[in-house]
Amino acid sequence: MAFVSQHTGMGRHGPAGMSVKFGKSGSTTCYVASKVRSGTRFAELELDEVTKQVRVRCGTESGVKLSGAAGGQFSVSKSFGRKVIPSGKEKTHIALTLSDDGWWYGNYGEQS
Repeated sequence: MAFVSQHTGMGRHGPAGMSVKFGKSGSTTCYVASKVRSGTRFAELELDEVTKQVRVRCGTESGVKLSGAAGGQFSVSKSFGRKVIPSGKEKTHIALTLSDDGWWYGNYGEQS
């Protein structure tokens, strides 16, 4: 009998994903999991308001530079946070799935 990994799609603390929270400065802070960024220094983030999806792609040359102690944090406008964070909440987590096109996709309308 062959062993089958039970950690498929999981990072050290759960599924690959992105945390989004309102910052004190008025912006929105995003943190991309290490599995998503895979040692890269930049991230691109896009939003589709019709399908309520976000997509993230990390790389070495384009997008916003990642910062923070773990190297996975970046800021976006407060309007992004208003769209993806549920009303009355200060933060949310968006589970992401890697697609064949190299982008990580997640739905933000499903968080509680």
